Amino acid sequence: MAVPVRYRLTDSHEFLESRLTEISVGGAMLETETPLALGTDVILEITPPGAVSHISISGKVTYHLPDGGSGLKFVYRDG
Repeated sequence: MAVPVRYRLTDSHEFLESRLTEISVGGAMLETETPLALGTDVILEITPPGAVSHISISGKVTYHLPDGGSGLKFVYRDG
């Protein structure tokens, strides 16, 4: 199952549309045409079904798939 998501690199204000797959407690696969560089920090915006606003989640690219996907590890912060 794929979940629609918007994402941006932490050093950019421009959001891109994509989808998340292989979602787990610790991370997910972000569908990208070309892999993002390993170690890249990203901000994901996900709007759960029926929600009024989005949830922002921080992630870091930790691996790639041959088809261009970027594997993300969710980054947890206090607060």
